[in-house]
Amino acid sequence: MAKYRRGRINDAVAQELAVALRELRDPRLIDNFVSITRAEVAADLRVARVYFSAMGDTEEAEAALRAATGKFRHHLAVTLNLRITPELLFYA
Repeated sequence: MAKYRRGRINDAVAQELAVALRELRDPRLIDNFVSITRAEVAADLRVARVYFSAMGDTEEAEAALRAATGKFRHHLAVTLNLRITPELLFYA
């Protein structure tokens, strides 16, 4: 039963991060056309691996996403009803 909950949480994290990504005005993200492809939350819900795709420079986009990690976590904490907001790790 737990795997179904984690699947829903994975989908919700990916969807909410995509919404938060649209609200950011970082030129490194806008110029590279970054989109969130999926998220995988660990079993203890403390860490989430977030996969993204970028049309331009992926290293620059990854640096911009890491710089905005605090804003992403705040957005997740406000929108999702989780006891622990997961730490975000970004992978291209």
